[in-house]
Amino acid sequence: EQAEAPAVDDQAAASEAGAEKKGGRIKGRILPAPFVITEPAIGKGLGLGFIYFHGRDKVERPRIQSANAVGNTARRGKPPPTATAAGGFYTNNETAGVAIAHSRSIADDRYRIVGVLASMDINATYYEGNSGFDFGLDAKAVYGRGQRRIGDSNLFLGMSLGWMDGSIDFDLAPELPTPDGVLASDFTNAGMAVSAIHDSLDESMMPGSGHLYDLTVWRFDDIFGSDFDYTNTRLKLLWFRELHEDFHLGLRLEIANSSGDAPFFMVPYVPLRGIPALRYQADTAGAVEIEGRYDINPRWAAVAFTGAGLIDWDSGAEDADEDIYTY
Repeated sequence: EQAEAPAVDDQAAASEAGAEKKGGRIKGRILPAPFVITEPAIGKGLGLGFIYFHGRDKVERPRIQSANAVGNTARRGKPPPTATAAGGFYTNNETAGVAIAHSRSIADDRYRIVGVLASMDINATYYEGNSGFDFGLDAKAVYGRGQRRIGDSNLFLGMSLGWMDGSIDFDLAPELPTPDGVLASDFTNAGMAVSAIHDSLDESMMPGSGHLYDLTVWRFDDIFGSDFDYTNTRLKLLWFRELHEDFHLGLRLEIANSSGDAPFFMVPYVPLRGIPALRYQADTAGAVEIEGRYDINPRWAAVAFTGAGLIDWDSGAEDADEDIYTY
């Protein structure tokens, strides 16, 4: 999540602007997308992806049904692109991964679907208090999501499925105890989620105005073939406003809660840029963040941000009254 990628939506728009149009269609385009990884939990590294933006019919204006429908349609943001992507990455602590993904908007953005296949070999650190335990996660994962727009509003209801099969090994010296709550080396983690999303962002990849409210509840259970039974609930609020033609202000609030027998890597943690993933974990954790972005030109922007972590110290492994912030 902390990979720094080009503004592919803007680049795709630039490609489409000069795309050849025949028979009312816009040709597909391939975009190479190199990115830099700066996530402290897995080190520094590089990745490369190739995104194919599918050819599509020219957008036709929707049939007028009512004054209210016209108003709601006018408030819609640009729909997510129909795209297929494949790529991989590698970091200096020998973390690596490859993935292929597809996203599609259907029927005038009434339906949105996303599918991902991934294989990963992650080397990171799990913390109990101030003690860190290095581990390796070798896994394959499948993720699918479908959303349906409600009427002509910006409200979507969705369902997701997730499956991960892999193994975990802790790099422990013989004299060190095994951390509490760790799982057996081989595992399957599988579940289903339901979501309610209100999305008025002007575009999905580099938004400049609008908001996204996302409430998602995941249930992992043995009825799906999972080795763990637990529930994860996440509330994510994003808000963007254009203060100037080239300057945008963004706010984020994200809170997650876990109940049940969750594996340690699925326990909520503070999701802030600059703070290692899994560093601060508890049954309830989250973050609040503010960001300013200045668009230098359609392909480049300068960003400044600061944020603070939110955590239920009573339910976490930490017992220190420690401030969590980054900038």
